[in-house]
Amino acid sequence: MLPSTLTSMRNKVLALLMCVVGVAALAACGSDSDDSASSDPTTIPATCPFDGSTTTQKDAGVAGATTLNKVTPAVDGCIDSVTFEFAPTLAASEGTYNGSTLVLTLTGAALGSGIESGEVGTGNLEYVQSIDVATSGSDITISITLDKARPFLLNSSKVPAELELSIG
Repeated sequence: MLPSTLTSMRNKVLALLMCVVGVAALAACGSDSDDSASSDPTTIPATCPFDGSTTTQKDAGVAGATTLNKVTPAVDGCIDSVTFEFAPTLAASEGTYNGSTLVLTLTGAALGSGIESGEVGTGNLEYVQSIDVATSGSDITISITLDKARPFLLNSSKVPAELELSIG
């Protein structure tokens, strides 16, 4: 049996240890985020963690004729994106700025039955003001008017045959 002073000291150490564990548990439950920030997914943060460029970008695509079947605009936080779906293969593409209009040229592509020349809806995009589709010979020109020239990024997939344009 322990002397009473050792028992008392052991109880104090256990109580102190329990307090430390309790404080640590409460701290882990807290949030270090700023509660004053909006939880609205369409609110654009002051800075956008986007790694694009305003310089000309190209994607080689796949050789051969193809068809543009669908254009889908979407927004994810501070990034606007437009996805272009092709069949049977991915068209070669080049994106370049002309002032605040991003001109995307799709080489060797024709319009599918669901796409017509003219304006395509922009949905709830933040930066994109309009999307206009035009054909010229065996190419499609897509003019994307923005609020200002912004960094963009072209990503492609061969299966499924898609080109994604991200603007941040």
